[in-house]
Amino acid sequence: VVGMFRLDRLFHLHHTFAQSDTPGLRSFIVDHDRQGEGIGKAVTAQMRGYAKAQLPRATALYLTVNLRNPGAYKAYTKGGFVDTGAEYLLGTAGPQHILRMPLI
Repeated sequence: VVGMFRLDRLFHLHHTFAQSDTPGLRSFIVDHDRQGEGIGKAVTAQMRGYAKAQLPRATALYLTVNLRNPGAYKAYTKGGFVDTGAEYLLGTAGPQHILRMPLI
């Protein structure tokens, strides 16, 4: 195992920018020793199909990524997430970009 993630069906209950049909991608982690190998980008590129299969009623997928994590931001955007231009300011680790991946 080199990483993990979870899809949060109730993401909208804690993030006002999300709706009930837009779950969140949370806890996306790639082992520190394996970062930079393209694993995050590869998984993210397959996320649309996986999320659609697991959550057939979802119209989009959201995630937040810390402004101080340009490597993750790059992997997510190269994998199909789009920066909304907004920032989530209530995270415990500081301000975060809000990214969205359309599923329809």
